[in-house]
Amino acid sequence: MSVKGRIAGLQDDEKIREFLRKIPLQGKIRIRTTCEPSFFDAVKVHGDEASVFIGESGDRIVATGMSAVRELFVNGTPMHVGYLGSLRLDHEFRNSTTLFRGYRMFREIHGAEHPGIFYLTSILEENEMAREILTSGRAGLPTYRELFKYSTFLIPGSERRRVSAENGLVLFNGDTVGKDAILEFLCEIGKRRQFFPVYSKGSMNGECGILRNVSLRDFFIASKNNRIEGIVALWNQMPFRQHIVDGYSCLFRPMACMSNIFGILTGFPHLPKAGKPFRYACLACVAVRDNSVPVFDFLLNSALAGLSACKADFMAVGMAGNDPLIPCVGKIRHLKLKSRIYTVDWGDANDKIMSLDSRPSYLELGSL
Repeated sequence: MSVKGRIAGLQDDEKIREFLRKIPLQGKIRIRTTCEPSFFDAVKVHGDEASVFIGESGDRIVATGMSAVRELFVNGTPMHVGYLGSLRLDHEFRNSTTLFRGYRMFREIHGAEHPGIFYLTSILEENEMAREILTSGRAGLPTYRELFKYSTFLIPGSERRRVSAENGLVLFNGDTVGKDAILEFLCEIGKRRQFFPVYSKGSMNGECGILRNVSLRDFFIASKNNRIEGIVALWNQMPFRQHIVDGYSCLFRPMACMSNIFGILTGFPHLPKAGKPFRYACLACVAVRDNSVPVFDFLLNSALAGLSACKADFMAVGMAGNDPLIPCVGKIRHLKLKSRIYTVDWGDANDKIMSLDSRPSYLELGSL
């Protein structure tokens, strides 16, 4: 069966959402990512310039992909960097040339609209088939270079501890501190990380855009001696993007059952049954002066204490493998999903990729 590729428009929104509901991401926990009530509104969190690609066989969608471009700090300087995501392919077409022809079409658009930039993308570590195909270098595919490993920690709200002043730290919310002070601090600290987003006042319009559904009251600010020491935010994406459990692998199913039995005794939230969503909020805008462990620990516990307001069972914390703050999260009881982050290019951004310095990396989990 032939497949025709094209750029999707708003008129395709319902068919794209229907397709995504049918295609789970493989792993110990099979997850279907849905974007209700609007796929095109949901993808705005990936960047200001989002393009959606679809492959059609007859009148049905059999493949999707998305590219977006946004400003990130690279070597301390704002730079336009792309992101590739929402790559899904119907099982029936996995042995066809659909994937390769889709990338050829994307390359034509990439070269015309965004010459000389590279893209970031994430692939679940357990999705060995996708990693093997995409990194194969076969004709029509761009070059995938593994950049670093990335972990998503799912921390249950029951892990929250009483938040008390530590080392003179005082907790404020974003309404008290104000948008300008938050943006100034995020910029100051963000320059010290690779790929930290360049946020602006427009980014913090909670109704739409890159930080959609994040308001000032969702920010937690640690201050000492009237100086901001750290900032995090709770990002509840459930109103526009949902992660539904499709099922558990044969090997992981007994562990999931034991985890739920253990949860009855300890208060650890149950893993959702098939067809039910993971109810979680992302920890976002993580910026800590001098990578202070006490400050981050203070903010982490503050955010966990605020999780109930999101009606979420878990807080999702995404961290690169070289993040100096990762031990703070690792010591808390959690579930962990592992991914690998790649740069993607067609050979026209080698100099930029090779010049990346050793600053610790940061990727906004809610924008992946």
